[in-house]
Amino acid sequence: MANSRNALNGKIKTLRRGLAIYRVGTNPMWRARVWMRSEGKYAVRSTKETDRLDAAEVAEEIAAKLHGRELAPSVLKSRTFETYAEKLVKAQEQKAKKGEISELLPKTDKSLLYNKDWGLVTYFAKSDITKIRTKEFLTYLEWLREKKASPMAASTENHIVSCFRKVLRIAINEGV
Repeated sequence: MANSRNALNGKIKTLRRGLAIYRVGTNPMWRARVWMRSEGKYAVRSTKETDRLDAAEVAEEIAAKLHGRELAPSVLKSRTFETYAEKLVKAQEQKAKKGEISELLPKTDKSLLYNKDWGLVTYFAKSDITKIRTKEFLTYLEWLREKKASPMAASTENHIVSCFRKVLRIAINEGV
């Protein structure tokens, strides 16, 4: 029985934490394996090199390029603002089904969170929830005031602040 073309050909050479090179099957080219912390998985790219030392240099370049593509420092998906916004919406929908809160509340908060032009998730989606400070939220409010053509009603602004606070409370309750 023939070996799989995806079977390892030799050992994986670890260059540094989160970066390794290896060969598979009968292919003489080395592959670079880069750990993408924000995605929680590896990205694999061909180095297009047959020499191990050349492949190691190219692997470093590939890693730099892949990590440079990320807009912010690597953030685990489980710690993003978007994750806790989703949890808030699910929790509110469950409470509304039980009759504990109004059925309108989850819909209202969902529209404040997911508005494609100015929603909280649009602005804070991939932000690490532990790093969001008052200054960033005030910057968001200023950005929102500039973005909207007509002045925002005070009650709307209060609803946005309340919705933001609810998302942070979910994170606090989960010990983040």
